[in-house]
Amino acid sequence: MQYHKLTHFCAPHKGSAGEHTLVCSVRQIFERLHGPIEWSEYNLRARTSLRDILEVNLHTGGAVVGGGGLFIIDTNPNKYSGWQWKCPRHYLRLFHKPLILYAIGYNRFRGHPEFGDTFIKHVSLCLDKAILVGLRDRGSVRAVRNLLDEKRGSKLRLQPCPTLFYRTEKQLERESMTLAVALALDRETLRFGEHKGPSIERISKALVRLEKAGWRIFITRHHPLDEAWERDIMSRLDHPQLVDLTTRPAEEVARYYQRISMVVGMRGDSQLIPFGQGCRIVSLVSQEKMWWFLNDVSMPELGIEVLDEELEEKLVCLVGEVQRRSDWKEQVNNARLLLWQTTLTNHEVIAHKLNLPFERNPLH
Repeated sequence: MQYHKLTHFCAPHKGSAGEHTLVCSVRQIFERLHGPIEWSEYNLRARTSLRDILEVNLHTGGAVVGGGGLFIIDTNPNKYSGWQWKCPRHYLRLFHKPLILYAIGYNRFRGHPEFGDTFIKHVSLCLDKAILVGLRDRGSVRAVRNLLDEKRGSKLRLQPCPTLFYRTEKQLERESMTLAVALALDRETLRFGEHKGPSIERISKALVRLEKAGWRIFITRHHPLDEAWERDIMSRLDHPQLVDLTTRPAEEVARYYQRISMVVGMRGDSQLIPFGQGCRIVSLVSQEKMWWFLNDVSMPELGIEVLDEELEEKLVCLVGEVQRRSDWKEQVNNARLLLWQTTLTNHEVIAHKLNLPFERNPLH
């Protein structure tokens, strides 16, 4: 069996359910469409060295960077790129093998400083060097285009998040009236401003009401920082269950959301991974990327602003409305099929540029 060699610059995936599932999802799609691949892995948050570049140029067919919400200034801040990939521009210029930026998200929070000149210069050089720069939602494409000149901005492409297409070895049966709740408690000031207390209180009251209405509540941790509210909410509920996904393998994370009826999620990965597994979702929005995904799948009605003063009532009502939808499976399948077609188009380009085999495998 012939293995093609590729390099993967990715985020470390030992403490976050989203990052680990994302890394596995990227590689699964490449192998599904292009055959067996031997991967060399590099931590994109570590400074890319000249030796790294030489390894790519001499020993692999190309480099994949991403995916994930890598366009953010305060996760892995550095003077080289202005985003999470810590690759100096003078080394970026030395890539001679094809370069792909894959399913990158514009992850700037409301209230974050704007991206500066370092970011613009680095992303511009990426667009000059790369065979494909794919951003994971149309909102990210628009946001980054607004920072670039027209010629470079026109090169940006939509590449949906690969977690939407992650496939497990076997499919589990869904359990009725099971509700996973995955809040995000990092960057509290950016998410809540001065209103964290009232917002969390509204969510907690809604969960108490939902439990009384017959839902089994699973407090679901995607990131270690998310545990800050767990003790309080679990003391209010009669039969809460705590599920820690932070170090679980991608297969287990996906299969968990195959069992769950619905998720109330505040992180991008607690929105994307469940959706990809057919789980009904409700999004608590503290960041534009949540709206951007819902708009891409034509379901903006599934989102509620986390600072909404009527959050308690809206959350209880929306969970009921989403549960009653009889066309959910059809809507999800149609949305994922359209995004899969976009993915196939991008991989046709990748196959041509990297001289890889390519098979237009169906979504299911």
